[in-house]
Amino acid sequence: MKKKVLLVIAAFFLAGFISFGVMLGLRIDNDSKKSQSFSAAMADYKKAVENTDINNVSELNNLAEDIKCEGGYALVEKAAKKYIRDVIAPYYEAGAIQANSIYTQGITSEFLEKNMPDFKTPYETISKMTTQLAKMQNVVDVVLTRDEAMKYLDDDLGEEYKELYEEEVKAYYEDAALAQKYTSFIQKITPATAQYQKILDFLVTNNGKWHLKDGKIVFSTTNLTNQFNALAAELNELN
Repeated sequence: MKKKVLLVIAAFFLAGFISFGVMLGLRIDNDSKKSQSFSAAMADYKKAVENTDINNVSELNNLAEDIKCEGGYALVEKAAKKYIRDVIAPYYEAGAIQANSIYTQGITSEFLEKNMPDFKTPYETISKMTTQLAKMQNVVDVVLTRDEAMKYLDDDLGEEYKELYEEEVKAYYEDAALAQKYTSFIQKITPATAQYQKILDFLVTNNGKWHLKDGKIVFSTTNLTNQFNALAAELNELN
């Protein structure tokens, strides 16, 4: 009788261990699939960001808000995508301004005729660029650091999720070439922006003392002509 009881108990525990093993195996397999789905979602996102046209900045927001995963993985995905977007977006925004403005048009007769006498649109462009340059500098000084990157993730998530998140974003805050790319753009565009501002201020201040003739700007005095030419020459050296 005792042997039968022991056999029953042994069989019960054996069945329990088998059941636990099956459940554990299913859980591990399920976690593995979720991890793979997360990795695939991030890989697709990064590729999509790289292929986003610089003039379609709004697409960066759409991509960052498209969450593919569930549960804790979704929280990691959301944080990682938001961080990457905040790293990339200021450069795209500044690049779009540069590509469609006075930075490519120059101070031509067409530009002067279109915007005189108050130059409202060019002034707005300069204001936007100044804002973007400040955002880019903040990326270099603050956003491209581990401390700032980790702020995007919920502190309540476990270490496994934190490690997963950091693995996805550290390539950005550790990328010296990316920081240099931002810095080079800032160093080039900042003085050009300031110089455009000087030229516009000069033209507005001296409104009524110049006009366009045969596609050229003509000032009322030689002194004003020389001052404008000096400002234009400085701008040409910067571009």
